This record gives sequence, C-alpha cells and structure tokens, in this order.
Amino acid sequence: MAKRYESIVAADPNHTIAWNNLASCHLDLKDQRALHAAEAAHRLKPEDGTILDTLGVVQLRYGRADMAVQTLKKALLASL
Repeated sequence: MAKRYESIVAADPNHTIAWNNLASCHLDLKDQRALHAAEAAHRLKPEDGTILDTLGVVQLRYGRADMAVQTLKKALLASL
C-alpha cells in the first residue's frame, strides 16, 4: 500500500491525504520515513485534526514525546 501512496505523492506533491496515509503506512511498517511523510502533510494542512493526530503519533513513536504532546493537544482541539 505504501508504494501506491508514494506514486501518488510523486505525481502530486500537494496531495495531503496521500501524504498522511503514506505516513500511516510507514508507521505500520516501522519505517522512519513516516516522520517525513507526516511533516509533509502537516506543512500542507497545518490545522487539520487528522493530520495533526498522525503527526503526533509518529513523533511519539520516534522519540519526540514533548513535541507529540503539543501536536496531539492541537489535534484534539481541532476535532472539537
């Protein structure tokens, strides 16, 4: 599945959903490229709750707990 999202973002680097889904796929595969993909999605839509949630989980997984707490708080507020 990650390959599919990689081809989508290669064709359209502004495809926010594909970047977010790619981050989730990489996270499931324990691939550190998840952080790059989550950050790319966040740059495109910084206030999107779903993207913030993905970014926060990725940050937590890859040792950025302080950042993850802040990001996940923003995700929660965005979903209210």
